[in-house]
Amino acid sequence: MTKHGQSQKDSILNFVHLWKKTARKSQARWNAVKPHIKYLKRANVVMHGSCPSNGRMQQRARLLGSPATTSMPKLPVFKQLSAENPDSPFSHMRFHTVDHGKMLVFGSGNIIRAGKYTHADAICCLLAFFRWARAQMPTMTTLWPGAISMPNSVLTGQFATKLDTDIKTNAAATSSLRFPGISIALKDCTDNITPELFAKDAKWILPGVKRAPGAFDACCAMTELCHPAMFTAAATTSAPLP
Repeated sequence: MTKHGQSQKDSILNFVHLWKKTARKSQARWNAVKPHIKYLKRANVVMHGSCPSNGRMQQRARLLGSPATTSMPKLPVFKQLSAENPDSPFSHMRFHTVDHGKMLVFGSGNIIRAGKYTHADAICCLLAFFRWARAQMPTMTTLWPGAISMPNSVLTGQFATKLDTDIKTNAAATSSLRFPGISIALKDCTDNITPELFAKDAKWILPGVKRAPGAFDACCAMTELCHPAMFTAAATTSAPLP
């Protein structure tokens, strides 16, 4: 079982599988929406990790003959390689890695990782960072994430056809001269996702995605809103599944 009582097959790690499963359940709706989407992909995955002092960590420490470590020490090499603001009440070390995204490391042992690609890739990146950190100091051999969660991710997409500029006047749309995007308030949308639409290029983002069914619902609802003529304009480009 995973967090919140989800079974392993319903885990966020199976995002593509769950998307396809949801699309099959709503086949007619997806068949109408799909021709209007040029592409759809995950652009950012946010992951939280922590190093709690639990029984498993204590056992691992005894086996390795090292004291249990629950926080990331501020080694000189860490200070040299990270951007730290010691005056901040939320003081942390910030690592911009080459291949593993951005790591925010707090003194409490909590870590926030943000980067591209998939949820499975985010886990591999976090473990690779811990492996590198442990190699910097022999006494850190027990430093290991005891808890990992992925509270949200961001999807990006683009419509296959241009949008009417009148979309700004829609009752569900909110725009400002300060920001180029148009926020779309979707009624009865699962997970309360608020898409951000960029009408000029017909591009959009779905922030705060927690589950594949919620992302599917928001994607379809936004497409239906932006194409009120019930998809009469045929498009030649179909969307790959995220």
